[in-house]
Amino acid sequence: MIGLRDQLASFTVPYVPATPAHPVGGHGDNAWQMLIDEQLIEWGRNLEQFREEGLTPPTDEALAWTCQFAVFCRDRQVEPPLRMAPDGSGGVAFEWRIGPVFHTVEVHRDGSIEMLSFKNSTHLSHIPLG
Repeated sequence: MIGLRDQLASFTVPYVPATPAHPVGGHGDNAWQMLIDEQLIEWGRNLEQFREEGLTPPTDEALAWTCQFAVFCRDRQVEPPLRMAPDGSGGVAFEWRIGPVFHTVEVHRDGSIEMLSFKNSTHLSHIPLG
């Protein structure tokens, strides 16, 4: 089984989504699609909700790259994250926990993306993605 780190490290810019020649269909597809349809699109429509809470809303660039990253994960049947949340400074963060290892993928306000991995609060790796 390919590990999460290996799956996500193959994300490249620009990402071309699945086509009929490369269909999707797997256990996490619906969860990823719900994140895109129900959270990301809604965030983009209602950025004021973040300002009301004193947060910097995700930038258009961060939302666009977050959608591309989510489509990439959906198409490769990556396990859906435990959560996806705005980082409060114009970006979006994804979180996974696999055994004792905690992974985050951060899509920054400028669209740059990085993956960080930790075990018992010890930093294991930092991988720029895209």
